[in-house]
Amino acid sequence: MPASDAGRRLGLWRPLPRRDDVRPEPPLSEQQVAPKPRKRRAIPDRAKQFVWNRDGGRCVQCGSTDKLGYDHIIPLSRGGSNTARNLQLLCEECNRRKGNFIT
Repeated sequence: MPASDAGRRLGLWRPLPRRDDVRPEPPLSEQQVAPKPRKRRAIPDRAKQFVWNRDGGRCVQCGSTDKLGYDHIIPLSRGGSNTARNLQLLCEECNRRKGNFIT
């Protein structure tokens, strides 16, 4: 007895749906495709002021006073925080060079 006959007798055989019976899946919405990005918490003003005073208003790597920004020593994407211990002043060039690495 062929395997297909045994499947029919046991109730395992099912006919394939006809082409016109198959309904296409509805398209996924934008929210289902990509989750909303999390909103990043702002660096507290007290932490910014403390870091500015601690670092003397200069880039900690090259000493520049142009285009300064607050940099996370341990990036937020790697578990860092917005505390003064994890912040430093870096100029734009040094910050780009550092990237997402831990210094």
